[in-house]
Amino acid sequence: MGVAILSDTSEYTSYEYRDFSGSITHYGKPAAIDTSTSTIYISQNLEKSCDYVDFEGILRLNDNSCSMFFAPDDAFADMENAVKDGHPFRLIISDGSGKYMEYSIIFTSLPVISIEGGLSYLRDNDVEGDPPVEIFAGSINVWTPFDPEVKAYTAKSSLLEWHVRGHSAAVHDKKPWKVSLKDEKGENADLNLFGLGADDDWIINAIAYDHTRIREKLFIGLWNEMAEKTNHNTKMTEGQYAEVVMNGEYHGLYLVQRRIDAKLLGLTEHDILLKGARSYNPKYVYKAYEIIHTNLEHDYVYLLLENYYNRTDMSSFSIDNFIDCNLFIQFAYARDNRLYNNTYFTMKAGPAGYNTVMTMWDTDISFGKKSVNGYNYEETIHTPMEREDTDSIRALHPDYDRRAYDRWQMLRQDVLSEENIAQHIENCMAEITFSSSLARDHKKWGIGEDGADTLEGVENFIAARLPWLDGYLAQQAESAIL
Repeated sequence: MGVAILSDTSEYTSYEYRDFSGSITHYGKPAAIDTSTSTIYISQNLEKSCDYVDFEGILRLNDNSCSMFFAPDDAFADMENAVKDGHPFRLIISDGSGKYMEYSIIFTSLPVISIEGGLSYLRDNDVEGDPPVEIFAGSINVWTPFDPEVKAYTAKSSLLEWHVRGHSAAVHDKKPWKVSLKDEKGENADLNLFGLGADDDWIINAIAYDHTRIREKLFIGLWNEMAEKTNHNTKMTEGQYAEVVMNGEYHGLYLVQRRIDAKLLGLTEHDILLKGARSYNPKYVYKAYEIIHTNLEHDYVYLLLENYYNRTDMSSFSIDNFIDCNLFIQFAYARDNRLYNNTYFTMKAGPAGYNTVMTMWDTDISFGKKSVNGYNYEETIHTPMEREDTDSIRALHPDYDRRAYDRWQMLRQDVLSEENIAQHIENCMAEITFSSSLARDHKKWGIGEDGADTLEGVENFIAARLPWLDGYLAQQAESAIL
């Protein structure tokens, strides 16, 4: 990394604080530094090598009057365990007079994101009565230890605008953000991050209400594995864990995702994309759906939706997609995805009319989590949970419960087998424990509640929920036949 390791630090005896945070770069970008603790976060590919001498990028000090060195540390001989333990390495900056400033270096196997900027303007809120949205503007740097786009280390940059996103999540101390990448003219600018595709719209998801930090990625991973094997499902937006520093403050572990839109789903101009509103019981249809993509007049689209909203005509819904969505909601007890909220509806145009396919998002209230502030593993294990419009589908498809049980048995043989689910959990946990990012995130924000929302609780929920659903769905199918 271009920084030597000292054999002795005895000459550095007089500590003198100096702020070098604007002068330290990695890969030519201003380093991600928490200024309150003088800690620098550096992303590295530890699968490629665990030796410091092989670390990528040059750590440079843009101040010719000073020199920079690592203090001697036995942990350099075992970088893999040093990263797992979140071990801080001492970086000494000296002007040669014996006086020195010291930074801590944290190496992580996850991507690192640094955002700098400030308030730019206020925008009217989409929700009537809510205060204006604060729009911030600045720049973003993203260091990725292994970028699938080029199969190598990358350091990417862009200008951006961002704002706090979400509703209940927005009031949490650990904020989620919606990010719009920009070029120098202020126009939208696509950037491919983590091999997730080129886009200008990104979500930096705080996953703050899930103390395990794996629920959303676990749900996405299982759903997408299943969706790849069908032609009636749309993949959920994928996510990449990353550690985030914003305006000189370490914010912790986040899940970075593309926003669901026509570009992500590959829709044509004739298709319609709708986002379910946050209210389960809105008075009017236009409050139940937000129109994301259409070439039709909005009033006409809402007229088209009236029968769906009232559940008097659900005939356009893909029954196979509906069953898969409902089974995943049942499996995960994903209560926030059971009607309009946290669901996208794609109406694909065809010769016989529209075919409606659902895509879920924001699935952190799941796997035993009952609400943003509560969980009850015992209750949720033995409680049915299906979409609230399921009876309308049953009326159209009298064989619904039999088809759902047959599909469940298929899923239990592969995607929703105990072994496959356990492997997905292991993969999620490996990312955030090997990097020590989960421990740093909990130290920063706390675990919340009484600390009982644990990985063990999630695993126990799944272990009990699967056989319970085996019996429950079989009973539903038998009852329907009788």
